[in-house]
Amino acid sequence: MKLTALFVSPSIAVRGVTWLITFLLLTVLWILLLRFLPLDGLFHYLGTVGMTGTQSVMAITLLPPLVLSVLSRVALQALVPAVAPPSMAPTQSPPEVIIAAPVEMPQIAAWGVVTPFGDAGVTVTSSQEQEKIFRPDSMIRNTEGHPVQTATIENLPLELLDYPVETRSRAKRITAMLVTVLDTLFEQQPELTRSSSAPATVYWLVPEALPLDSETRLHFSMAWTHSYWSTVDYDLHLVPAVSESAYGAMNALQQHMSSNKMPYVLLLAADSLVNPDELLLPLALNQVFSSKITDGFVPAEGAASLLLVDAAFATHLQMTGLCKPGPAQRGLRASDRTAKGNADSNTLANCIAEAMTVSKIAAGEIGNVISDTDHRFARTSEVIDALGKTLPGLDPLSQRTAPMAFAGSFGAASDLIHIALAAEMATTTEQATLVVSVADARQTAAMMILPGQV
Repeated sequence: MKLTALFVSPSIAVRGVTWLITFLLLTVLWILLLRFLPLDGLFHYLGTVGMTGTQSVMAITLLPPLVLSVLSRVALQALVPAVAPPSMAPTQSPPEVIIAAPVEMPQIAAWGVVTPFGDAGVTVTSSQEQEKIFRPDSMIRNTEGHPVQTATIENLPLELLDYPVETRSRAKRITAMLVTVLDTLFEQQPELTRSSSAPATVYWLVPEALPLDSETRLHFSMAWTHSYWSTVDYDLHLVPAVSESAYGAMNALQQHMSSNKMPYVLLLAADSLVNPDELLLPLALNQVFSSKITDGFVPAEGAASLLLVDAAFATHLQMTGLCKPGPAQRGLRASDRTAKGNADSNTLANCIAEAMTVSKIAAGEIGNVISDTDHRFARTSEVIDALGKTLPGLDPLSQRTAPMAFAGSFGAASDLIHIALAAEMATTTEQATLVVSVADARQTAAMMILPGQV
């Protein structure tokens, strides 16, 4: 981790804590230095300008460290310029809720998933069997010295990339996960590489911890070169996952895909939260799950990929086994909790109802639900309440799948993983599958995935 990473982090909380710690350390050092400095004249001067003894002590003690902290911040901003995240070309930020699609949504022609469970099929099956896979991790320990619960992917092509098999580097493990999901897409639709001479358009939802710069592009280039897509040129767009989601990306892409412009698009996401160095701050802030911190997140990792094809292009190639996604419906919660402390499910219920309306699907036609709820009860109860209002005939216990409850957090890859798992389930069961998101503290989302051929 670079020394300046925490000071210029995109997260306001991380920056705030880092600068507060810096100020406190400077204050301690300044207090130690004061014992060697003559202060009688300074106390006399401050008294002549009307300051009391207590005010003089506070000014002498706190003002120099505060000024030094401010000057350090200004100097750091000048030396480390912020990298402006590019917008998702060629779109603008999508509206919060899409009411109706003016054009036909692109089809999902292939999907790839890798989680600590395994591929998409194994992840769905293991989640339905409620097989908890996160375990105490000897490499990561909390402030009390106890192992932290995590879940890692065992079979990653790290050696193919000349990476140590035991590496916990986020960038290296993300690169290896991208190879895995790219290969899965290629194996499902190999004829695409011969269908067009144009470069493959790729959108990568990049985690907040990775910079949107040439170094990150190099990691993607390595993944592409070591995947089955290596003979195909690509046009890569880096999309900051901190400001965009897979739901917003799919809504945006529907407006711009066509057999002439973008006949097919690869949408990728991957994240790894198991680097011991990167977990030092969340552990210090009591944000990581333990027996004493039951509301903390469980560090894990995962990746997903979708191959979206224009409907006319898919018909021309006579593709089969495709899924049809409905437009994603997103809404902002008016409040995170109700007066009684329960999760407010009204916003999610509205999103689900709108998703069914725009997809022209009745409640009785939905066979399964994929949700991004984890081990924490508040979000689970929100989903169950919303399903009770909109899908009263659906059993939220047997017909709802929540892989993060048993495998830990997938980080920035969460949205795309759950959409891809919904495509897997819709194809396997030949029933409409609803995917819902409540992981964001303020925003909910719902999307319908329909099975069938073009």
